Amino acid sequence: MVGSAAQIFDDSQYLSFSEIIVGIGCFGAWICTLKYMDFFSNFSKTVGKSLFPVGKAFIGVLPIFIGANFLAICLFWRSERFGSFSDGLFTLFSVMNGDNLAAVY
Repeated sequence: MVGSAAQIFDDSQYLSFSEIIVGIGCFGAWICTLKYMDFFSNFSKTVGKSLFPVGKAFIGVLPIFIGANFLAICLFWRSERFGSFSDGLFTLFSVMNGDNLAAVY
């Protein structure tokens, strides 16, 4: 909560103290959630059984996603959204999820 309150009043665009505090708080929340899920044996079995198929699908789609990113960088290199490799990945991921389609179009 301290990091979120500090973020509201922080005007800098660079990684600041408040962003680091918010990141540490998010990390702690994920750790607590994982510890909480230990009480549910069915959840652990489900995650254990689904981890391998989901990992295989992710690894199978990753070359296509990176190839599409390189194609988009080559075609739209003048756009600020595809100015670098990481900017292209962010833009394609947001388009894939349906976020910000009007602005990218």
